[in-house]
Amino acid sequence: ASEFDTLLNELHHELGLTALMITHDLHSLAALSDRIAVLDEGKVLTIGTLTEVAEFDHPFVRQFFRRRRGDDELRALPTY
Repeated sequence: ASEFDTLLNELHHELGLTALMITHDLHSLAALSDRIAVLDEGKVLTIGTLTEVAEFDHPFVRQFFRRRRGDDELRALPTY
């Protein structure tokens, strides 16, 4: 995953490439994303930065970003 993140980041900087990525990997979200959209049951719940999205008050968002593993991963991210 980190090699793919590096490749996408290089393509973005060298070619101005914009990519739509679907992932559950918080590290990839932090490394590559300017904006994040959270979808649940076919609907967009929120759009924003990693911090804005992680702090959005909704049960699905809390479960994804605030479960024990999510909290640990978020604390380890330099952008959070």
